[in-house]
Amino acid sequence: MAITISVNLEEFRQQVGYLGRTQLPFATALALSRCADTAVATSKASLSSKFIVRNNWIAKGFRTERATKEKLIATVSHLDPFMALQEFGGEKSPLNARDVAIPVGARSTPSALTPQSKWPGKLSRHFYITKGGNLLEFQRTGRKSKGARAKRHVDRRAGPRPLDPNLKLMYVFRTSVRITPRLGLVETCRKVMAEDFGANFTGFLEFALKTAK
Repeated sequence: MAITISVNLEEFRQQVGYLGRTQLPFATALALSRCADTAVATSKASLSSKFIVRNNWIAKGFRTERATKEKLIATVSHLDPFMALQEFGGEKSPLNARDVAIPVGARSTPSALTPQSKWPGKLSRHFYITKGGNLLEFQRTGRKSKGARAKRHVDRRAGPRPLDPNLKLMYVFRTSVRITPRLGLVETCRKVMAEDFGANFTGFLEFALKTAK
């Protein structure tokens, strides 16, 4: 996923003298690159308010390609292709499996990583049932309760749950999952350009004019 930031210089070229025109590309490239850096820093700082952050993997994936005098375009991107869904939304489909596994009880806390021993299909004492068109994976955490049966009820707030207290719903499997856009990187770039580019450009142009030989 990559987002480009650029600007049209023609209106500026008509308003400055010869020296200014020669320094415009230099100042513009620096201003665009500074905006790209700010957009990435802003996006990193807002991750915890948009996602459950389990490690720094997502933050480390942001990249910027700086603008140059010859190429007045700065690029903000992310290394992980799946982040495009977080930016634009859409259907998440399984890559190397039949279904998408949605963790329910596999993590000790919402912010915890899923240990490999609790990955789908690797659970001890586990079994599957189909309910409501979805495949559910349960794990037995203790002895079967006396009198407990295979009947299960649906809690509208928490989803399907077993009557047996020693059965734990670990995963719900679906053929695809709808992802709602949350990253907001495009909007962040637009906001930074609107608020910061003018001041950045003015500062870098003044610097370029003072140091030009």
